[in-house]
Amino acid sequence: VQAGIPVVLIDTDLANFTNKTAFVGTDNKLGGQLGGEFIAKALRAGDEVAIIRGAAGDPVHNLREGGAKEALEKAGLKVVAVQPADSDRAKGQTVAENLLTANPNLKAIFATNDEMALGAANAAKAAGKTLVIVGFDASPDALQAIQDGVLAGSIAQFAGKIGELGTITAAQVARGAAVEAFVNTGVEVVSQDNVADFIK
Repeated sequence: VQAGIPVVLIDTDLANFTNKTAFVGTDNKLGGQLGGEFIAKALRAGDEVAIIRGAAGDPVHNLREGGAKEALEKAGLKVVAVQPADSDRAKGQTVAENLLTANPNLKAIFATNDEMALGAANAAKAAGKTLVIVGFDASPDALQAIQDGVLAGSIAQFAGKIGELGTITAAQVARGAAVEAFVNTGVEVVSQDNVADFIK
């Protein structure tokens, strides 16, 4: 920036870095919101839900958690806990086991990535409980789990589009063209209704 070279951030925004020319990536707050709304449709007002998130302070997971929490509370659901599991499947399982022990009436878990969601699904299965579990990323394992009815859903972000639009945006900036400050690469809820479209 000091040398006059424009900087385009791709995939992960740095909110405190105000000198960027553009950020190309996912609207993570919207993704979290869609996840929360999807869960809310399957439950009733007053039902208990929990959020399992990535590492404390991680800006991407902050946004996903915030969007989901807002949507869940707006729908009248009770968010009984928000716990970090560091985007790890085994930690996600342990955290979910503890949540289920502490909250026997828990009806759903939103996880801010698929690894933690899959861990939570293992915990629910071991406890003999059927929960609405939604992850984020639409990873191959998560897509299979959705198809098998293990996960209710996941929020897809489009990695290929992030790379493509990131490259195009950088090229436009290099040529001196004006670009949007935020190039939104989209999010979509994946459920059993449309999972076949995502499994290649």
